Amino acid sequence: MVTGNYYRQLAQRLLESAAAADDPMIAERLRARAEEYRLLAETIEQDAMPSPLTPPLDPAPQQPQQQQQQQQQQQRPANADEDGKD
Repeated sequence: MVTGNYYRQLAQRLLESAAAADDPMIAERLRARAEEYRLLAETIEQDAMPSPLTPPLDPAPQQPQQQQQQQQQQQRPANADEDGKD
């Protein structure tokens, strides 16, 4: 998998080549390509980071608190009867 760092390194090499170029048109093209690679690196890095709004991949099923309380209240009398028989 190609990382953003890979494209950042390519961009840096293109900038170095642009600085050494004798022809201004070639230098400008190299700088433009370096900028494209820099933007590509940023895009890859942003896509790799999970969004804070992204829900978990496998959320555990949860019941609303009120339903849990009702279930607990229904279970208590049954447990109390069992304790009273001993």
